[in-house]
Amino acid sequence: MITLTINNKEISVPEGTTVLNAALQNGIEIPHLCYHPKLKIRGTCRICLVEIEGMRKLETACSMVVKDDMVVSTNNEKVEKARSGVLEFLLINHPLNCPVCDQAGDCDLQRYARKYGRDHSRYIEGKRDFPEHDIGGGLVRNMNLCVACTRCIRFARDILGVEEYGSFYRGNDQQIGIYGGGELKNAMQGCMVDVCPVGALTSKDFRFKKRVWFLDQKPSICLKCAKGCNTFVEVDDNKIYRIVPRENLDINDVWMCDIGRRAYLDMDDKEPVTSSMMKSGDKLFDVSLERAIEELAVEIKERQENGSFALIIGTGASIEEMASALLIASDNIGPEQISLTTRIEDITEEKEAGNFLIDEDFSPNTAGAKKLGISDNSKNIESAIESKKITGALFVGCEIFDSALPDTLIKKLKKLKFAAAITDRITPEITKYMDIVVPAPHWSQKSGTYINSQGNAQRIEAAVTITNGVSSSKVFADLAAELNKTSVDYVKFEKEIEKRVAGN
Repeated sequence: MITLTINNKEISVPEGTTVLNAALQNGIEIPHLCYHPKLKIRGTCRICLVEIEGMRKLETACSMVVKDDMVVSTNNEKVEKARSGVLEFLLINHPLNCPVCDQAGDCDLQRYARKYGRDHSRYIEGKRDFPEHDIGGGLVRNMNLCVACTRCIRFARDILGVEEYGSFYRGNDQQIGIYGGGELKNAMQGCMVDVCPVGALTSKDFRFKKRVWFLDQKPSICLKCAKGCNTFVEVDDNKIYRIVPRENLDINDVWMCDIGRRAYLDMDDKEPVTSSMMKSGDKLFDVSLERAIEELAVEIKERQENGSFALIIGTGASIEEMASALLIASDNIGPEQISLTTRIEDITEEKEAGNFLIDEDFSPNTAGAKKLGISDNSKNIESAIESKKITGALFVGCEIFDSALPDTLIKKLKKLKFAAAITDRITPEITKYMDIVVPAPHWSQKSGTYINSQGNAQRIEAAVTITNGVSSSKVFADLAAELNKTSVDYVKFEKEIEKRVAGN
């Protein structure tokens, strides 16, 4: 450990710590723009200048390593004058349009200018002016706001290993751009927005939709693959506006890929299931939940004696939802008629584009299903459907598929006499093949446990309230009561779920 003094406060930090980190770890603020804890040190913004006793000039706190008995001042007159001067230079070309800037409220430069800057500008000359530029993918670049911190460049080069973004020209002509022109190709462009300390890079999905101070951050996890990246779902008035990474050093560090960021858009081209439906002719019509559950129970009962009803469990379901499905199956559907269904994708292109987080298993809870003893029996079930030994099926938690149904089973559905789904979305396949549809909450509306590919069990809570008013546990409890011709007991059913989950 190294002992030093910062602002007359004696502190001890591990050897190799920088002055900036030593200060931040002990609650002493030193402003910084180019420094980011996950990126290589550059020392270009100069706003972190501090005075160190015995040194002729001010030094950058981000690059200066602590030494025993070092005496540092971060707030004396000399430092404050230099810091104010650096801010004045940074704002020479930076437009003072915070009220109409999309980054307002989430901008480090705005915060530092208010706290450490001058109360007026002495610069009367014309500012440089660049047009906004759509640089492809999901980003818009505004060079008028850029402070040349190079965080975006260092992220693409050092974290992703993708050489596509760099700095061009010098001085007043300096620009940040794509080598050879064209568009950004990397798979984690949203992280470039995250590391930008100003509004030079913004996301097209979020631009000018909501001020950040209105957003409520709900901790969650990404369900787009088995990695289970930790996230914040940012919500206002029961509407999701964006998804950003939440730090977890064991899983995703502070990053996430663009596939996960766009997860909240998964219903944009799908019709949500807002009520129970039954087919009459070729069309689905709204019915009460009680009627749908009653008819579903009849269909299961009719086929249970000869083992001709299958339960297909997709790993978009939480462990609790899977346990609920197994409870209704225990007395009514044989184990050979129950199957897990997963989604494996070719991630070669994503890896080449720098996506170091993605997992080839696009099913978020495969490990959770296996923990409950659910195996992939889909080949046998497909054969049984083909030979007409299975004539009915119920699909649960299959929202991981773009079609909301397992791709391999879609071709077999026309051979079934009866099919039902508990799902949150309506797709052409659902409309064409399902006889009963029961609403399930969207992933953002439910709480539950998921186990990622590393074996980490992670609990999520609902980020928004359920719009259709139906939870999965209620649906399964009602169905279990109808199958067994008993009165429904939600408390007992929940305890049975907890017991089954805990037992595995």
